This record gives sequence, C-alpha cells and structure tokens, in this order.
Amino acid sequence: MGKKNKGQRGPNTTAGAVAAQNAVATTVTTEAVVTDAGTEKAKVVPGICRVKAGGKLRGARDAWYQRLLKYDGKPLAEYEADCRANPPSMPTKGALAGKGEPPSGWVSWFKRNGFLTVEAPAKADGEAQPTA
Repeated sequence: MGKKNKGQRGPNTTAGAVAAQNAVATTVTTEAVVTDAGTEKAKVVPGICRVKAGGKLRGARDAWYQRLLKYDGKPLAEYEADCRANPPSMPTKGALAGKGEPPSGWVSWFKRNGFLTVEAPAKADGEAQPTA
C-alpha cells in the first residue's frame, strides 16, 4: 500500500479538479472578435453568426437551432438577446424548470458540433475572418 497524501481531497485530486471545486461563477458575455490584434488599430467587434443549414435535430435542440437559423449573418449578440427575452424552449425538470436557459450554453453546443461558426464582420475588401 502506498502512502496517503494528506493534501488529497478525494478521488479527483488533479489540479484541474481542485480548480473546478474552487471555481467562482462568472458572467459570460457575447462572443466578440479582436481585429488587428497587436497593433494600434486593435479593437473588439461583435461576432457574426454563420449557421450550417440542414441540421436534423429534435426537441429543445431543434427549437434553439430553428431560432439560430434566423440569425445567420447577423451579430451573435442579437441572437442571445432574443433568446434571453423569449427562450425557444424551457426545461420542465431540474434547477432551471420553468426558467429560460442561458443562450451561451447552446451557442457552445452548436459550435462544438459544427452547426455554428462566429466570424469577424466583413472588412472593407469584403472578407470575413473565422474565429471558431
């Protein structure tokens, strides 16, 4: 048998697990893009939604996706504001039952699964830069 480390807090003793246990809630803001990073012209601009059409989803995912499709080519902030004011679906069970879910979680899910990318607004020459 090995020595027991007095500093252990249980089975999850990695630095990440300890940091997660000690995490403080933060406010998530709408995704933005930094243009001309590292120069004097650097500035933060709101991201533009690019939505992949043709997704086959069901239930709450489909409700949030259908709303997201309406914001293709528009600022992500508009989508999030609309969803906060009038959520596409509401959970019926759990801690968020009857309350609107934060749109940032759905934005993250759509990005991870390839349905959404966020781009910088088009420059003067007509090109946009993908950010995620």
